[in-house]
Amino acid sequence: ANTARNYDIVVMGATGFTGRLIAEYLAETYCGKIAWAIAGRNREKLEQMRDQIAAKFNKSPGSFGVLECDSLDHASVAAMVAQTRLVLSAAGPFWKLGTLLVEECAKTGVHYCDITGETPWVRELLDSGIDDTAKQSGAKIVPFCGLDSIPSDLGCFMVAEEMRRKHQCGCKEVVFYIDKYRGGVSGGTIASMFNIVDRPLFQAFKVLRTMGNPYSLNPPTPKGPCTSDKSLVTFNFESRKLATPWIMAGVNSRVVRRSNALLGNHYGDKLQYWEARRVPVSIRGIAEALISMLLPLLFLLILVPPIRNFIRKRLPAQGEGPSEAVMKKANFNFSLYAKGDSSAAPVVRGSISGNYDPGYSGTAVMVAEAAVCLVVDDAKLGKTGGLLTPASAMKDVLVDRLTAAGIKFSIENGDTKKNE
Repeated sequence: ANTARNYDIVVMGATGFTGRLIAEYLAETYCGKIAWAIAGRNREKLEQMRDQIAAKFNKSPGSFGVLECDSLDHASVAAMVAQTRLVLSAAGPFWKLGTLLVEECAKTGVHYCDITGETPWVRELLDSGIDDTAKQSGAKIVPFCGLDSIPSDLGCFMVAEEMRRKHQCGCKEVVFYIDKYRGGVSGGTIASMFNIVDRPLFQAFKVLRTMGNPYSLNPPTPKGPCTSDKSLVTFNFESRKLATPWIMAGVNSRVVRRSNALLGNHYGDKLQYWEARRVPVSIRGIAEALISMLLPLLFLLILVPPIRNFIRKRLPAQGEGPSEAVMKKANFNFSLYAKGDSSAAPVVRGSISGNYDPGYSGTAVMVAEAAVCLVVDDAKLGKTGGLLTPASAMKDVLVDRLTAAGIKFSIENGDTKKNE
């Protein structure tokens, strides 16, 4: 990456709900340590936001920059990318607004990270040859740096590393459990979800087929044994709770499998990876379990334009999100269970927790720390560019950063062998 640039990091889409949280986190944590700027279409809105954030954290308004940039205008994107070592994008829907940005970064050797969960878009980027372009320029293009899919991706990396270190074998199975998840929903997330299906029906079905393929983001190497995501509710004996389908599994598991492939099947040749939310056996838990099984049906319903518009009008609009009070009360706790692929079938357990709203304030910390990691720890991360994943690009360097920032990744000690 070119070091003679004005900025280390430019936050694109900074005036959106999550974009603002990212800017606030950088202002509070990294002002004076790195050179950064906020970018978006509306300079007036950006300057107003800069003044508010500077006042909130007692910084001078000149402590970070403001850049005007229209993500659908090639010249505008090129001018912005030329000024920075990394672009952090929070400007979704990414399939609609993100492609030019990624292409420009890949071409000019500028690192990139974002908070997308849109697997069909990333599949399209892969098909367009972005990976090779980025390898030639040295740009690290790292989508999925928010709640989808940093906890899953780095969590699986962490337990697989421990399995290799302690038991000298790969993983046969890794299960990621969502044990505690308190937080709100923002309009931007909903807009991205609707944008995926906002296309003619035959195209929407093609998109769903891509989303349904467990290896949709893998390089064209031999695939593993996974067939589909968990779709039924089961009883988890170890925790005495119900294990229910998890809405983000269809994104996270694809990213984990791409990481395993990019890391040379370091997690295991025959890795089976899946995710589930654990809920108590109570009236509320059973209700949650039933709703989780109906989610795929809801997704099919929103393929129908009148139903889609009816639902859309009743959900938060883009730019809206949970209040600061809701986010302050939020927290999360995820746990991992890994079984080794040797005859002894050793077990490794890990956990990830934090006092953040996982989808918003937590996502802001995750992607901001990923951006800082790609810029500041560049020398530790090696030179390989390409369309990477959080785990394949940043490994434990990012795990350490996140743990220091209050999103704790830990391995549980104790080797009790238990069948799940």
